[in-house]
Amino acid sequence: MLQRAVAVAQTLTMAFVLLATEVASAQSTPAASLWQRTDSQHFEIYYPPALAPRLEGVTRSAERAYDRIAGQLNLVWLPKVPLLVFTASASMTSQATRAFLGSAPVAPWADRAGDPPSHRSRLNLPLPEDDAQLDAQIVHQLTHVLVSALVWQDKIGNGGLPHWIGEGVAEYMVGVWPDEDVRQMRELVASDDVPALSQLSGSGESTSPRVNNAIGHAAFDYIESRWGRDGIRLFLDAVILPRISKTYDAVLGMTPQDFDSAFREYAVRRFGPAAR
Repeated sequence: MLQRAVAVAQTLTMAFVLLATEVASAQSTPAASLWQRTDSQHFEIYYPPALAPRLEGVTRSAERAYDRIAGQLNLVWLPKVPLLVFTASASMTSQATRAFLGSAPVAPWADRAGDPPSHRSRLNLPLPEDDAQLDAQIVHQLTHVLVSALVWQDKIGNGGLPHWIGEGVAEYMVGVWPDEDVRQMRELVASDDVPALSQLSGSGESTSPRVNNAIGHAAFDYIESRWGRDGIRLFLDAVILPRISKTYDAVLGMTPQDFDSAFREYAVRRFGPAAR
């Protein structure tokens, strides 16, 4: 079953593979009256001049994030990602940033060099002070951009992915478990309230986004632990259609009910009292 899924995924992947490595030299040009632009290998970075001293660090962090996501998900995405950098304390941020978000260089739909208009998800990055926070924030947000582009090509939005998939894979890619999320999982296990993931749709059943994030993170950890990283990419490929209800059988060789049961057992082993 897994071999058949691999063959299907490889066929789907051909549309996303970069046939020749693009080498782009960084250069800075005016993009708008209050913004400048520099290009790296995988990003168009727009920034106010006051943030120029931090630009080198942002670029390194963004390219590290791309390499990490591409390596773990076996994904190379051809279009450069517009990355808009600003700070919450900058005087120009509020009104000028909103205006620039709708401008031609970074608009969600843009006519690129005479081609038909196509969708390009952008990454809006309010800069944190801490470099570790910067790395985690870029990995999380870039995962959203690349996964959404993968499963919902040339369209705005995420294709109706359940919250646990969209947020879970982003949390999984960051690879750090916040104490609050560990606590959430322990409470779910202790109360025998681990949800059936196959039944969750949209934002899920929980009113707390962090609960959904924690459930999704645990789910992708579980998929990797049983089927390896290839299983995660195959799972994401299978929801392109989208056919989420059939994904479990097509990729993991399990019914949705069997997957839910196995995931609950994994959650108990990892977050139950015996694991502490």
